[in-house]
Parts: sequence; structure tokens; C-alpha cells
Amino acid sequence: MPRSLHSRFRKIRITAMLTSAVAVIFVLGNCSGPTEPPPPPVPELSVVEYYNPVTGTWATADSSMITPRSTAGAAVIDGKLYVVGGNDRKLRSKPVYNVLEVYDPATDTWASKASMPTARWGPGAAALNGKLYVFGGAQSSAVFFDILEIYDPATNSWSTGPSMPIKLFGPAVTVVNNKIYVAGGLEFTPAEERDDVATVMVFDPVLNNWLTIGTMPTGRGQGAAGVINGTIYVVGGYLGGETVTGTLESTISGGSWNTLIAMPTARGEMEAGVISGKLYVVGGLLGSGSDTSVLEIYDPATNTWSTGPSMPTARAEAASGVINGIFYVIGGYER
Repeated sequence: MPRSLHSRFRKIRITAMLTSAVAVIFVLGNCSGPTEPPPPPVPELSVVEYYNPVTGTWATADSSMITPRSTAGAAVIDGKLYVVGGNDRKLRSKPVYNVLEVYDPATDTWASKASMPTARWGPGAAALNGKLYVFGGAQSSAVFFDILEIYDPATNSWSTGPSMPIKLFGPAVTVVNNKIYVAGGLEFTPAEERDDVATVMVFDPVLNNWLTIGTMPTGRGQGAAGVINGTIYVVGGYLGGETVTGTLESTISGGSWNTLIAMPTARGEMEAGVISGKLYVVGGLLGSGSDTSVLEIYDPATNTWSTGPSMPTARAEAASGVINGIFYVIGGYER
């Protein structure tokens, strides 16, 4: 099994991904009975953990996500966290999900909503004007999507929007001035290759179209992003292969970029949230292939990083959102 889900897509052709090795073990001598089968793989996580920056403490919610999974999309609408899609790489059937589940921290409860038309993992997701926008993602290592689907909580229904300019997995997503900005990700090209890209796109719901508006200095996939005072910050991710980065870059409009002080812990597949003008980054996968629980906090006023208390559960490819100044992290996988 690859060190991370992201490594399934490392600049290789589809035909190469079909290659596998088979090992045969011969056992000699007496046997007292049949060999016990190996235990089934442990499903992905469903646990909800949340960080309060005022008290500087983590806590675990009593309620867990209905469907354990990783690589889901997530966004906050009206004080609730919407978690959509994802997969469970540890189950033998390796399902790709289209489920939409909503967490209400006020009551610590989950509710199932209308399923997304397209099952996928690794999509981008954003909340805009009271609706959930889900785009990109993949069904498998050979099937990437450019599809945009939009969920309306008022009617519990989905509609389809214009497709993205490229097929993309694991982009960093933010919302600024009622537009969705998508930076980086893993692109599926017509040549059936996969590249971590620097492309920056924006979706305008008024014009109902996508525009490619520039590139980041650093191409990356499965990074994280946040918006502070109108400035977009993109941090971490994969540079290609299994190389992770702590690079932090910022932009106001997506055109010109600034390179800032790097995050101390280089990683991909992590979660980020903005609280009181600071960027909180937690979890993810290190270059060694181990997951982490490290919480690091960026202050743009001083261009410095500090370290907070570690998350109770080390994990990667979780879903997250900030509600009323509390940073919620849900699901993902642990190694």
C-alpha cells in the first residue's frame, strides 16, 4: 500500500498502476489447526475533535460522524459543518462515497441529507451564499472529475454547475468577495498523467463561470488554505512524489504572490482554519509517511509561527471547519 492516498497519483501512467506482485508462502511441518485469518482492516475515522483557542485545549465530541471516511469535502453553512464524499481506503471494497452528512455542534448531532449525484473523493468544497459547492475529485486513480455540483440546504437538493477548466484532485479552496478561489491540486491530464499544479482558478456565481487567473510560485497538491483580511494564504502540500513542503504563500487577487516564512512542520493532507486573524494548521502526513497531530499557528501580523497543543488523534485527510471560533476536525485516517 502506498504511504499516502496522494501517492497513488504520482506522475505515472494508468497501465503502470495495474502492475502488482504476488508472494507465495510455503509452511512446512506439523500444524495444530487452521491458520487464523488476518483481522479485517480498520475503517477510517469518524471521531470529532475540536480546539478552543481561548482555553488552548482540545476536546472530543460525544457524537461521531455517521460514515467513517477520509478525503471528504467540507464547508460550514449557518453554523453547521457539511461533510460530503470521501472514501475508505482500508476497507477491502474501497468504496467511494457520495453521502452528505451534516454536523450541528450546538446539539452535537449528525443528520444525513440528499446524496451527491457524483460519488468522489478528494473534491474541493466551499460554502457560498448559503449553498454548498463541490467540484473536482476522483472516482479512482484513472478517473478524475471536473464536475461542479451544488447543494441547496433549503430544498435538500442538488444541481449541476459549469465544469472546471481542468480535472483536479485535492485543491486548496477559499472564498473571497463572494467568489471561490481554487489553488493547486493534482491534475489529470489528457496524456493520462498526474501533476501537482500551481494553477489558480476562480468561480464567479454571478457570471456562472470559471476563470484561470494565474499560478502560485509553488505547484502543490493537497495543501491547505485560509483567508485573513481578504488575503489568501496557501500552505504545505505535496511537491511531487512523496516530497512535502511547509511553504507558505499569499495573494490578494490570485495574480501576484508573496512567499512568507515556511511552516515549521512540512506536511500534506492537513487541515487549516482561520480564527481571530490567525491560520491554524493541524494534522496531515509527514514526508516519512507518518501521520501527525501537530498544531501550528501562523500570525500574519508578525509573519511568525507558533506551536499549539497537539490534537488528540494523529490523522491525515480529515474534514474540518471553524464554527463560532472553534476549530472542528472530523474523520480522516491514521496510520
